[in-house]
Amino acid sequence: MNIRPMHQKASRRRALPAQLLAISLLIFFVPGSAIADEANAAESREEDTRTREQKQQDAIAGMDQAFTAALERRLAPGFAVALVGRDGAIWTKGYGYADLAAGREVTPDTPFMLASVSKTFIAAALMSEREQGRLRLDQDINELLPFTVDNPRVKGERIEVRHVASHTSGIVDHEATLEGSYAPGDPQIEMDEWVGSYLAKGGSRYRRRGNFKKRMPGEVYVYSNIGAAVGALIVEQTSGMSYRELLRQRFFEPLGMANTAFNMSEFPPNTVAVPHDREGELFVAREHYGYPTYADGQLRSSVNDLSRYLAMMIGDGTFDGKRLLSPESIETIEAKIHPDRGEGSDTAQALYWHLRFDDRVMGHSGGDYGVITFIFYDRRHGLGGVVLVNSSWDGVGELLGIALQSLTDASVPFRE
Repeated sequence: MNIRPMHQKASRRRALPAQLLAISLLIFFVPGSAIADEANAAESREEDTRTREQKQQDAIAGMDQAFTAALERRLAPGFAVALVGRDGAIWTKGYGYADLAAGREVTPDTPFMLASVSKTFIAAALMSEREQGRLRLDQDINELLPFTVDNPRVKGERIEVRHVASHTSGIVDHEATLEGSYAPGDPQIEMDEWVGSYLAKGGSRYRRRGNFKKRMPGEVYVYSNIGAAVGALIVEQTSGMSYRELLRQRFFEPLGMANTAFNMSEFPPNTVAVPHDREGELFVAREHYGYPTYADGQLRSSVNDLSRYLAMMIGDGTFDGKRLLSPESIETIEAKIHPDRGEGSDTAQALYWHLRFDDRVMGHSGGDYGVITFIFYDRRHGLGGVVLVNSSWDGVGELLGIALQSLTDASVPFRE
């Protein structure tokens, strides 16, 4: 099998452009009918239930047709898709191949590398520790980290937890250093060691200009994978356990996310979807890879598992009768921190998540070598979605537009 080694690269770890995700979100979530008069409330609720169910079934049929057509057009080797409600998955399905060369098919339980969608779990972990009284969002990160972070390009700055969680800390990614951290298999360097060498003065990866922006914390939005990973390091320090273990104990196991983990060594062989690059009309497999700042992009999960996670977010921190986060924590995650991510007038930054369409839709996208991912939800309508793709080809954006068009009328507001 022709497998591209890691030194041949075609893209990089990132959140996808707002234009691409915005199209998908706009299509996915469209407000439904207006609330009826009080005198007709009971009848209206029953009608809304019928309307919602019918619209969702129509949406599912449209998505199924679109993804099936996408396979025929060879837009990607494989996709996994979910429509999610307050109680979990409404519909999930896998399309095409997790491993094209081996003929291994995608199922709703196939784990895909999530890329930057992984960052949303850092928000959940921070809130879990906050509920334990171990940290505050306005706390100086130097009170929590095992090394000191001091932006050498400004004086008197105070970087708070909320700054690293909203890409406003002044920490930036030095692209060559970030790219150099990728390696086949699982990471061999611990996250605290690597990040410390990047941010602490005197570290082997420390650069005065390349690693920091000449702006005070909170002033400007600059997307940073390394800055985001600092939040996971903080959780490790406050909890006394590894970030992986904290997520496993507090979220993956309680939610029943049996096909979710960071490292390839945690999965049985031939389980995870293989990343692919598009070369002309062919898809070339990449070997599985990792990096020391694994918390910012290396999580692997399935649409069935992510549906449970989304349902928890939609359900104010509760899923299947289990409370994992308080309603206040969910509200804090969803609160706007920075008004403009620089990608359009209707794009703001919350706690790791992104806010769009008048702060109505929460979401995050991901793009890394051989993968594209989307996760998003509208709590007012109790509806969310997941799309996982094992190709980083830009043509997948066309697929999303086609597939999600079918969801134009899928949302009907819940009456409470």
